[in-house]
Amino acid sequence: MIEVLDVAVIIPSYRDRGHLQALLVALGQQNPPLREVVVSHSSHPTPELLSEPPMSPGLPLVFLHSDQRLFSGVARNRGARRSTASWLAFLDDDVVPARGWAGELASMLNPGNANRCFVGSLGCSSSGGYWGMSLWFVEFGSVHPYLPSRSVEAGASANMLVHRELFDRVGGFPEAIERSVDVTFMRECSLRGAEVWVEPGLRADHHNPRGAAKCLGQAYRIGRSSARVRQRLPLRGGLAVRFPFLAPLLLPVRMLQLTYRVLRWGRGFRWTFVWHLAGIALILLSWTWGFTRQAFAGISATSMTVDS
Repeated sequence: MIEVLDVAVIIPSYRDRGHLQALLVALGQQNPPLREVVVSHSSHPTPELLSEPPMSPGLPLVFLHSDQRLFSGVARNRGARRSTASWLAFLDDDVVPARGWAGELASMLNPGNANRCFVGSLGCSSSGGYWGMSLWFVEFGSVHPYLPSRSVEAGASANMLVHRELFDRVGGFPEAIERSVDVTFMRECSLRGAEVWVEPGLRADHHNPRGAAKCLGQAYRIGRSSARVRQRLPLRGGLAVRFPFLAPLLLPVRMLQLTYRVLRWGRGFRWTFVWHLAGIALILLSWTWGFTRQAFAGISATSMTVDS
């Protein structure tokens, strides 16, 4: 008898970015098989996607839809409520799990890990060209596949595993904010005595965006979001939002951090990193600009509140 993993895979999805079908096919090919897959979809107006919902033969798929756009935290929580498995795995709709992804899951499903939030690694399914690859080095620099297993403050929820009891204890993902829901959720896990753990063997590959304008714009928005979440929560790097004149120093600090990680652990990525160095520097510049603007905006808002 084939063992079925007691795991529900939750996939928040907005509109149709073209990768959802490939993700479901990859999940249907996993071994051991998964107990259930829940796609929590939203879009307005209703897309053609709904007239013929995506599927994969043999995959126990539930497709939920809302005509109103849902923030990712809302979509993930809705999928979790619909599922029945003891473990919850979260994948974004622009990633594809590696061939041994479910096998790695199987090795992690034990009671000793119930008080851990696992963050998997993110490689590349499609590079997105020069700019997409440059963004990948920056956006997912803490969860690259070549990095070691370790305890972290937070990571990307694009590839994540958590026990339902811990998920319920935290209260799920925050629903009132659009960005940084993963950082906020993992911070709440830590406050409740759980450990956030990066496990590179739990690998999924990301479809990177293409084009300089799109990638630079995304880096800018991530930078603003990174500052905004540090204005709410006591996270590493918070000094730069309390004293915004320090924020530009994050550019050389992050560049040194990325370089150190690639040189120490990323043997197969070193020449790729060197080739994309100019793009990485510009992506980091855009990220730092976004972070700095938000840091100063927060100080201004605080000053206005105090003055009034």
